[in-house]
Amino acid sequence: MSGTQGRRTLGLVLAAVALGVAALASVAALALLGGEGDRAVAEAPVTADVVGGGDALPRLERAESDPAVGARAPELAGIGFDGAPVDAPADGQPTVLLFLAHWCPACQYEVPRVQEWIEAGRQRTDVAFVAVSSGVDPERDNYPPASWFEREGWTVPTLVDDENHSASRLYGLPGYPYWVFVTADGTVAGRHVGALGVEDLEALMDRLADLS
Repeated sequence: MSGTQGRRTLGLVLAAVALGVAALASVAALALLGGEGDRAVAEAPVTADVVGGGDALPRLERAESDPAVGARAPELAGIGFDGAPVDAPADGQPTVLLFLAHWCPACQYEVPRVQEWIEAGRQRTDVAFVAVSSGVDPERDNYPPASWFEREGWTVPTLVDDENHSASRLYGLPGYPYWVFVTADGTVAGRHVGALGVEDLEALMDRLADLS
């Protein structure tokens, strides 16, 4: 399959997935609240400096006609909640980026399902998976975000966005949760806003690996 054909196929899959997002809205409205984290979590950064490289992607409007497909994905360099470096996309490896906001009901629904999928051993080892914590608002629920991720047992490397949401802006984020699929050569293969079923995520990762 050629790169252009593969990207078109990925875009069609994402467009089909988007049609099913509305059906999840009532379920996604359930917030998952929990208790306080330990000292390490309490001391975790809420926002942190992010270094971005490359041109910003246009805001996503329609997955099936996404002008960012084929464009080079911006490079992100920052830290995680533990202060360790987190970069995205992975060098020379297909990468899935997932942008999350602690107050977003659909994110609160998505995170435990994805974590359960990871713990079941279904994640591909040849596709990198990086999350971005963004859109921080201390007046909204599940704040601070590190406590929420800790309660969910979240194991995906997670870059902490800055207070201006620079990482999200670079990637043309229209809402949360927001998925970006990047090939091994660093180009965008597709984007999606809204929850994804784990079966869809698995299929998209398979297609992304095939493109690379």
